[in-house]
Amino acid sequence: MLSLDCVRLDVEVWERFILSGYPVNEATIGEYEGVMDLYQGDYMQNYEYWWAESERFRLKMLWLRASFQMAEWYDSSGYRDKAVEKYLEICNRYPLAEEAHFALMKIYGSLDNHLSVHRQYRLLTAILAEELNERPSPYITEWYRQWAGENKRALPEQL
Repeated sequence: MLSLDCVRLDVEVWERFILSGYPVNEATIGEYEGVMDLYQGDYMQNYEYWWAESERFRLKMLWLRASFQMAEWYDSSGYRDKAVEKYLEICNRYPLAEEAHFALMKIYGSLDNHLSVHRQYRLLTAILAEELNERPSPYITEWYRQWAGENKRALPEQL
C-alpha cells in the first residue's frame, strides 16, 4: 500500500484550484497561468490503462474549460496576443476543438489579418475531414463566408 500523507501531487493542486470557482479576472489571471503550467499533458498519457481513460477525459475537460475561460478573458480585456496564444495552445493540444479555431478566426478577422482567417479555416476544415470525415459546423462556415464576402476576399474553391 502506498501512503501519500505528506506528498503533494501536482494533479491535486491543479484540480483543487480549477474547481475552486475563482473567476478569471485581473486579480486571478496570474494564479491561473501558474496553475495551468502544472498541466503538462493528459493524465497518464504515456500509458494505455483502460481504467485511467475516464479520469484522463475528465481532467482534459477541466483543462479545456479553464483554458477557454482564460482565452475569453484575455480577449475581452484587450490582451489579444495572449488570447491568440491560449487559443493556439488549445488547438495544438486538441485539434478537434472547433470553438478555439473559430475564436482565432474571429480575432484574426477583427485585426484585419485576412491571411490568418483563411489559414485557420482551411486548417480546421482539413483536420475535421481527416479525423472525422466532417465539415466545420454550419455556423462557422456561414460566418466565414459572410466575413469573406464583406472583406471581398475570394473564397477557396473547396467551399
